[in-house]
Amino acid sequence: MVYRPARERSLENINELLSKCLNETGFDEISFLSLSTGDFSALKTLSFGVLDRCAREQISLSLPSLRVGSIDDEIIERMADLRRTGVTLAPEAGSQRLRDVINKGVTEEGLLLHAQKLLEHGWRLVKLYFMIGLPTETDADLTAIADICRKVRDAAGRGGPRLQVTAALSPFVPKPFTPFQWVAQIGQDEIQRRVNLVRQQFKGQKFLKLRWHEPAMSHLEGILSRADRRMADVVEKAYRKGAVFTSWMEHFSLPPWLEALDECGISADACTGPREPGAALPWSHLEAGISEEFLLRERERALAEKITDDCRYGACRQCGACDTKASPSRMQHASAPTANDGPDQPLHRNRLILPQRDQMAHAPTLDAEGRLVCRPQTSRPPQITAELTVKAAQYRVWHSKAQGSAYLSQLELQAVLDRALRRAAMPLAFSQGFHPMPLLSFGRALPVGVESQAEWFALTLHEALPPQEVADRLRPLLPPGMNVMRVEPVEKSRRTEQAVAEAFTLRMPTEDETAAAASCFADFAELPERMFTRDTKKGPRTADIRLMLRSWSPRHSETGAVEAVTFVADWGNGYLSPLVFCMAVLETLGTPEKLRQRIGLLKTAQIFADGQSYPE
Repeated sequence: MVYRPARERSLENINELLSKCLNETGFDEISFLSLSTGDFSALKTLSFGVLDRCAREQISLSLPSLRVGSIDDEIIERMADLRRTGVTLAPEAGSQRLRDVINKGVTEEGLLLHAQKLLEHGWRLVKLYFMIGLPTETDADLTAIADICRKVRDAAGRGGPRLQVTAALSPFVPKPFTPFQWVAQIGQDEIQRRVNLVRQQFKGQKFLKLRWHEPAMSHLEGILSRADRRMADVVEKAYRKGAVFTSWMEHFSLPPWLEALDECGISADACTGPREPGAALPWSHLEAGISEEFLLRERERALAEKITDDCRYGACRQCGACDTKASPSRMQHASAPTANDGPDQPLHRNRLILPQRDQMAHAPTLDAEGRLVCRPQTSRPPQITAELTVKAAQYRVWHSKAQGSAYLSQLELQAVLDRALRRAAMPLAFSQGFHPMPLLSFGRALPVGVESQAEWFALTLHEALPPQEVADRLRPLLPPGMNVMRVEPVEKSRRTEQAVAEAFTLRMPTEDETAAAASCFADFAELPERMFTRDTKKGPRTADIRLMLRSWSPRHSETGAVEAVTFVADWGNGYLSPLVFCMAVLETLGTPEKLRQRIGLLKTAQIFADGQSYPE
């Protein structure tokens, strides 16, 4: 309601924003975010243009929670040809009666048609979003949630593939400036009872999963959603009682909030209870453009289970937001109408790109016997431009990893490099199959917190570039602590060749501790063997780690003190995290937890089987 009148961004504006965002972030996924994306009048036109770019650059397109029937199946077909993302539909309620109460405009037939189109184009997973605790809701409406989920699961009919359906329950929270701003929110115990009732309906059902929002968190949301200015003191008191990161489930705790409410003399039940129509509300002095008379009329229509058409494409209901012949908008007019607006083009009005949505519903494809035609479970992989599969040139990119970048995990490093390469407009080559990915490979994963002057990754491009140009493009786009040191062309056979040994420098926080570390290395070097057991995914593994120490030496400062220990780790007989190796050598100096915090480790070189090393 508060976003009325509807104002759609122009296609030119959206495409400009899109290009700028992709070029500056390097992300590989686009999502069109809106409260009602499927109702954007030119969604099909926009999507087709964007999907062309997605195909060229291997970018996926996802749409947020959609109103059923609000997306053209031609868009679905084009999206299926790219990387397939998840689909979330929002029936909101299980029964048609309750969907009419909330003016959802969704029918069971439309929901099943949408599910059939997803099945037809190869989707096998769908998420359905429901609210519980809606006005006039009964237990019959709750059991209908499981019924509609079963129907969606079996939308293909007897013998056809089943959809894996995940239903998500969210308790209804009344909000200001809506037709339900006067109704009460159900309490925690009742929320839990209704969740349990739906859970019972899902037990033993194959291909059906149920998730739900924490009742206590929804209760707090209800307390805050319609509060007055007295709630400011409650928020501060709750914060001082430790209510921090409250929206994170692992940090959420309701008692501090209830204590703060009690200290401020505010009843939680009064906050979530009903409001009297006509009485002053905490937000009555704010103008959202929607009249209270209109909200009350819509409230009565809801209770009478009457649908109100979308005013963008249907009749005006005189909500107060737009300038009409009957009356001007309730919102302030910042300036007089411009020449472009004219007397027939009022200042406050719905501004749409197209007078009607450029989408249309299509019947599902049926075979001669009337059964739904679905892509098989092993549907064809996403289509990928042939150009992107060409392996024109391969490089090994040497880089440093220091300062804050040392705390990037291997998975985070891959994401950082993927985005940096896209921002650099590198002509990336991609793998084929169901999940095309840039052809990148890496050296051994560096432990988090360990710095390096000699890291590398292998890069494959579908268009050859001079090594210096690769370095110059990439260097300014890496995070602090990462710098391209050298780019060298490599043959395919050596693209992922790993070093057989690596050189390190170890430092401790004090000279005395570093000297003690040098003594530990001296003792370790004298051992005939050192058996070490570590836990792996395949169970305990024991190896002689004495063989991993090829050489070592202390480094002295000008004063003669030991300032560092340098050593070469030999991985010819097996690999061990260099940080774990150091903790094993220094085990007499403290526990692994203590040592992990005090060891400063820097990789200085990698040595290959043919004797070559980097740096040379």
